[in-house]
Amino acid sequence: MSPRRHIRQSRRGVVIVITLLALILLAALIMYVLNLGKQTNERIQTQNAADAAAAAGAGWIARSMNTVAMNNTGMAQMIAGINVLDSFPLAVDFSIKDDTEIILGDETAMYLAINHMLEKVGVPGRDEIFQRELRRSRDEIGPPEQRLPNSDEKMLAELNDWFKGSPEIVTNATHFLAPGGGNGSMWKALYSLDEYNQTVMENVGTLAQLNAIRGGEVNLSNDDSRSAAMMVPVAPQIPWVRGRFDDFERPVLKGLLIEEVDDRVTNRGPYDAVYGWRGVDRGSSGGAQWGDPPGWSPPRPANPRAYSVYGPHEWLQRHFGNTKYGRLPYHLRNIANIKISYLWPNKRRPDTDPSTLKRLVDPDWEIDIEADDERSAHGGLSGFEGGDQDDERMKIDEQGNEVPLCDPEDDGHELHTTYYEFGEEHKPRKDLHESLYMVLSLYHREKNTSFPENEQWPTVKPPQSSWFIAHNHRGRRIHPRYQRSWKDPSKSPPFGRMRSNVPGGDYAYEQLPGGRYAWRETADKQTNPNVPYGKYAHGAYPELSLKAEQIGVDDDGNPIYKAQPYYRTRYILLVGVNVGPEKIIRDPYIGFEPNDTGAPSPTDLNHQLVGFDDNSRWNYLTYMAIAQHDDRATVWPTRFKGNKPYPNMVGIAQAHVFNNHSWDMWTQMWHAQLQPVSNYAEWMNRMNSSSGDIGDVPELDSQEYEELMTYLKNLEPLAETMLSH
Repeated sequence: MSPRRHIRQSRRGVVIVITLLALILLAALIMYVLNLGKQTNERIQTQNAADAAAAAGAGWIARSMNTVAMNNTGMAQMIAGINVLDSFPLAVDFSIKDDTEIILGDETAMYLAINHMLEKVGVPGRDEIFQRELRRSRDEIGPPEQRLPNSDEKMLAELNDWFKGSPEIVTNATHFLAPGGGNGSMWKALYSLDEYNQTVMENVGTLAQLNAIRGGEVNLSNDDSRSAAMMVPVAPQIPWVRGRFDDFERPVLKGLLIEEVDDRVTNRGPYDAVYGWRGVDRGSSGGAQWGDPPGWSPPRPANPRAYSVYGPHEWLQRHFGNTKYGRLPYHLRNIANIKISYLWPNKRRPDTDPSTLKRLVDPDWEIDIEADDERSAHGGLSGFEGGDQDDERMKIDEQGNEVPLCDPEDDGHELHTTYYEFGEEHKPRKDLHESLYMVLSLYHREKNTSFPENEQWPTVKPPQSSWFIAHNHRGRRIHPRYQRSWKDPSKSPPFGRMRSNVPGGDYAYEQLPGGRYAWRETADKQTNPNVPYGKYAHGAYPELSLKAEQIGVDDDGNPIYKAQPYYRTRYILLVGVNVGPEKIIRDPYIGFEPNDTGAPSPTDLNHQLVGFDDNSRWNYLTYMAIAQHDDRATVWPTRFKGNKPYPNMVGIAQAHVFNNHSWDMWTQMWHAQLQPVSNYAEWMNRMNSSSGDIGDVPELDSQEYEELMTYLKNLEPLAETMLSH
């Protein structure tokens, strides 16, 4: 055998060995890649689980706080609803007249008084625009015998029949001591919401932890017992307090937070922040009149905002309408305000005794101001066949005119009548009676303007015009104004002080010839150049084509604007005096003690501990979640085990709860959000201090918790580097 052949034979099988070695290396590489991929994927899952646990736990706390806020505002709405709903039957009764009543309703009184002014007295030629608008309003109302009830009036009539036929429907809902026994249904709801709030806050920590556990576990890939998630602190605590029933006063009446809560973010109040309940803020109320630009008197310097907020007591009253000249909203407001004063007496009238039931006058308009004008002898009215409908309530003065009965000691300014149901000596309060006027307000740039004769001009003239007619929120050009008590307009102007013939006077009044109860008022006015915003900013008045006019700058370089003159002409016609019988305003709160510890009360943060600062947020509204997952390799786990100090991979995440509108449990704007983990050492301290709460959460194992805490504690020196990597 040759040497060359011997060498070739000795090399046989070498390729197989190399191939086998390559296969082993390839298999190891595949196992490494598989394990590495699984490891990477599960690390992502573990971090996702930690994020989910943090979001779920913090989210539960945010939802719980929003639930309490919803219940707090709902309870305030319920209290307002008690007042308004309990006021509804009497307000409807005051607003509608049926065939069994012979008293004179508002619209009939308006029609007869306006018709009398036009047909019997007349309006001077200079005031043709007043005459035209009186005629327009009279025709809108229509003669009593021809006026058909519209859908609103039909609805009111049906409601009136329903309330009178089943009075217990309302009282069983609104009265604290319902006629059928026990509390009314709305009161039961108040107590239930209060109890629900307390239950939510007593269990918020435990339920947040359980929610964090569930939120983390659904993101883990297997059911291994070593895979778990949790939140730190183990039993989160939100410092909260249950307040007093009187804490509802400001939210109900003003839509604002309780006085002890300082809303430093927006000062909008819970209802405006959530529902947008706001109105135009005219600033100081001194001097604002119909049709004047909002802000012709300076806005409040301490809080110069362009709007004001309101609460459920006001909101409910705004959402009830009636016929064009109807008074359901007016009566509803008066009666509801009286009822709420039984609960919270008017602080501006400290002499108000909440234990005394108050009374209001059921509308019955006496319009026979001038003797024998036959305005009440309207053929289409039941009980008005002729003459005066209420002779016993009127008297003839020395000039032969009928005027309400007055007490001479009160200088004729307080109406007194005899009501046998309350005793012959009963003396009604001054503000129980009222006078009704029809008012037309004209605004113009030039003094003593002659107004157009065109019947078709719009309510508010285009910008190029130099005048317009003001209208109220119902679009009325002539609209009713009700004034408390009686003041004889034949002797002095209905509103304001007499300032006729005073050179440079702001106001001047003159009685229209031929009508002793019709007046013309003229006023010289100026726009306010200090209004900083809105369409009336810097003294502008767009309805009169007055643009802001700069006249210089101040020492700081800020522009100075001109106050521009404009004028108002206002016509005032007396309709009549309400001399109807009194009715008691019932009290739905009889038997309720607001100071009782068991009275429904709002639940809120303990603002002595939780303030609007970073320290409070960190201590009470920031949370860390931890997720751990099985770290064993899928292929050949014993070989790939390595020298690990802890058998599971671990992920941590941090979340906080915040409210970017108001730091309280009234405004339903609480949110939860993930944020970078910070203050690692402090989290370890919290984790250690929470170890005693492990037994309160059955899903957590104390031994595993201790092992996990030891592992994380050992990583503290590397935490800053690892968290910033």
